[in-house]
Amino acid sequence: PTSLEDEIQRMLNSFWWGSNHHTGRGIKWLSWDKLTMRKEYGGMSFRHLHGFNLAMLGKQGWNLQSNPDALFTRIFKARYFPQGDFLGARLGHNPSFIWRSIHASQVLVRQGARWYAQSILSIPLNLAQTASPVVNHRWTKPPADTFTCNVDAALFNDSSTFGFGICVRDTRGLFQTAISGWKHGLPPPHEAEAAAMLEAIQYLIHSPYENVCVETNCKQVADHLNNTQVLHFEYGIIINQCRSLLRSHQNLQVRFIRRQANRVAHTLARVARSSASHHFFDFIPPCIASLIINEMS
Repeated sequence: PTSLEDEIQRMLNSFWWGSNHHTGRGIKWLSWDKLTMRKEYGGMSFRHLHGFNLAMLGKQGWNLQSNPDALFTRIFKARYFPQGDFLGARLGHNPSFIWRSIHASQVLVRQGARWYAQSILSIPLNLAQTASPVVNHRWTKPPADTFTCNVDAALFNDSSTFGFGICVRDTRGLFQTAISGWKHGLPPPHEAEAAAMLEAIQYLIHSPYENVCVETNCKQVADHLNNTQVLHFEYGIIINQCRSLLRSHQNLQVRFIRRQANRVAHTLARVARSSASHHFFDFIPPCIASLIINEMS
């Protein structure tokens, strides 16, 4: 229940800042939203209980929407949405506790999935009109038991900052996680791309994903990470850090892809300026929802 979540969060907050019910003393130097951020980004990695619970329920809701042939989906579909899908399902009469809980995440899932895969597949395509270089450089799904991590950077001249975007997908093209953020400074484009690559590698080595192909549309960075050329200055320092991590984690590989195949990461990098310095997504951000679903087909 929400009331229980709020009470637990208040207790955690009060304990951390040294206040109690008798004196009410204690200075709250950080808001609860800051405390729930990861430690490496200035927080304390506390769980935001309501958001965490809703995220877990939302994952089940997305499974109902994206895996129509799964036994889990067929059981719920037969009872609650026999003629439709999860995003259009109603709560119904006398619902079970499990369905009531999953249904509560429907709005959140809908925000991250503006287009249905069925709608994409039903659009008639004229092959004569799509014979262009863009079609030839579409993002492709990775081999079995492999994840892909798309990486890109974007420069913001007006604010002297640069953004980075990272997105992980599985062998079916299903969204796993995404990171969007920005850093101070306005380095050369190839240096910004290298910094974005370092962010991605540092995340992946502490993630549960194995056998990951990291994709970048910066050929210079991809080539330097796959050879031993001696490099200098700030760019060389970043590349050497990436090389060191890649040598100690053989399950990570880096390859070059065309810009047209890296639109998801590019979009995340562009929108980074409007968010916190680091933002993690467990659900598909609305800005890339249509791209993800389109590239799954």
